[in-house]
Amino acid sequence: MKILVKLFPYDSKASDGSLIPRSSIQEYLGSSEYKERVVTKKLSFLGVTHKDRQKSSDFSSIGPDDQVLINKNNVGFIYDIYLKDDGFAYAKVELFDPSNFSGTHKQDIDYVCGMIKSGVRPPVSAVVDAMWDANEVARKINGINGLDITMNPAFKGSEIVDIIKD
Repeated sequence: MKILVKLFPYDSKASDGSLIPRSSIQEYLGSSEYKERVVTKKLSFLGVTHKDRQKSSDFSSIGPDDQVLINKNNVGFIYDIYLKDDGFAYAKVELFDPSNFSGTHKQDIDYVCGMIKSGVRPPVSAVVDAMWDANEVARKINGINGLDITMNPAFKGSEIVDIIKD
């Protein structure tokens, strides 16, 4: 299944006051980092929840993004990001084929696919690694490391909006 997601608004503040300018996103989308991470290697994952996007106090050598792999909290990946003139960055996301998985990971993929096929359009929150200035403005995006389904998105309007291909 492929879906369309309103990733986050540009030039509008999040609930915490942070802001991602259109110019910073455009620069990132033209970078080799974007092409490698998102387009070529498909390493920008969709997670079922935000639960694994924090540094682990138990495993200081494990990076915060690795928790997504350890806990299998990844049900798909971003394969394209672009801007529209409606003030939002959009992402095209492909959910994993559940037949390639087993156990709870397969169940999680089936759950998300079933929810979306039923018409549920949950909010999402992007994981943006950036150089933030003193005013919480993303001056340089190092990576859009993924997005998570959450009932409490930082940016209003960030959500799954449509099924591209079932």
